[in-house]
Amino acid sequence: MMSASIAAVLLMASDATACPSDIETAMDLEQISHMSGASRDMVAEQARALSSLSLDTDQPQNSWELWIWYRDTTEGETTDCLFTLVAQEQFARLWFRSIQRPDDPVETSPEERAMMGYLTSALDARNREWLRAVVADQGWFTISEFGEGADQAAFLIVQHADRDVAFQREMLDLLNGLVDAGETRPSGYALLTDRVAVNSGDPQLYGSQGGCTGLRQWEARPYAGTFEEMDARRESVGLEHHAAYVSRIAENCSSDQRH
Repeated sequence: MMSASIAAVLLMASDATACPSDIETAMDLEQISHMSGASRDMVAEQARALSSLSLDTDQPQNSWELWIWYRDTTEGETTDCLFTLVAQEQFARLWFRSIQRPDDPVETSPEERAMMGYLTSALDARNREWLRAVVADQGWFTISEFGEGADQAAFLIVQHADRDVAFQREMLDLLNGLVDAGETRPSGYALLTDRVAVNSGDPQLYGSQGGCTGLRQWEARPYAGTFEEMDARRESVGLEHHAAYVSRIAENCSSDQRH
């Protein structure tokens, strides 16, 4: 579990709502001091890259570029921070996933993979604590005030806060009062509903949570009712049919993954 000291170092601000986007000094933590110098240097390089992400094209090609595009085309200090933090997390997460892809994986050592896993978890903890403070101060990033992009970015932070299910449940309760008013996306609310259910040991409703069981094979965790009922629930909130969803995400599954 991410310790409070790690989250505090990553936050690096006396004001909890201040933007903690400069993360380079997080690599000096005692928790990673036992790693080899090469691995620490690799992650420190990634941290420097994360602190200076920029977009060189008008057409984003992946998820982190999309959030940088939102940052560069949206006005507002708080949304600027939101998009930056999510872009950083997505950059690290995409790199981490690339070393597990079945086709043309990135060559890395187990120690380097552990280091990148640590960094990704640390970013998730940092983002969670920042969003917790911002929501307490101003409320959710509602669509009418901040736009659909901000609503989706904030949802991603909550979705990846699996180490704090109480926080996820608190945000789910908050979004429950916003979804019918059109202030948050129904699809995001549905995905978070599944996340909280699975993290609490309950059947999910929309079949969105699962894991790789082999090469390009993915299986959903238990869901309530029949497959047809689950798929109908997906359609009601704007999610693609489950078969198409499984086919898409299974492409990222390698044969040695078991979740």
